[in-house]
Amino acid sequence: MTGEASQRIEFPENMRPDSGLLSVGFRLRFLRDSRALRLYEGLPFECWEQKISRAVMAGATADLAPYFSNSFSWQNAPREADAILATASEFQAPNGGMAFYQPRDDYVSPFLSAFTAKAFNWLSETGHAPPVPVKEKLTQYLLDLLKHDEAEDAASMSVLSNVRALALSALADDGKITRADLQRLYIRLPEMNLFGKAMFLEALARLPDTRK
Repeated sequence: MTGEASQRIEFPENMRPDSGLLSVGFRLRFLRDSRALRLYEGLPFECWEQKISRAVMAGATADLAPYFSNSFSWQNAPREADAILATASEFQAPNGGMAFYQPRDDYVSPFLSAFTAKAFNWLSETGHAPPVPVKEKLTQYLLDLLKHDEAEDAASMSVLSNVRALALSALADDGKITRADLQRLYIRLPEMNLFGKAMFLEALARLPDTRK
């Protein structure tokens, strides 16, 4: 694996030079025993959430292979990722959203739909392109989702806000959102959990005029 990453760190203004310390460490131990990948390799379920999760892990296997222990090998991983993507239309409802089993509008899960869009982007980065018609319909579904602010109670609104933040991040990967889309969801920021706030920040960072 190659590439670069940078992270700015701000230190306190009055930090004493004789007492401050920054330590950074990286570990790949979780790959050496491959337990996470073994779990996904053997997933027995046929719902779309499990299938697309398996595809993401299968798609990443080629790049991660140098870090595996010799006891683990997922030989058909690339083909499995493509095979799963080829079935995406079987779980897409007429309104463009994704369902766990039956592709009906009333069975669509907003979270599963947003997660699928993000998974499609991850898979594209590893050379596994999702079906264009499925992605186009899914994109429109998510854009429509961002425009509606309906929930029965505060708990539901919190969940929905996190889902919209994930949708924003997925759409931002493809340059499909504007600052207005972010501003519309900004008022819901206090309702989001840490995951939702991270996805919102990721979407914000991908807007062209925020990249410094």
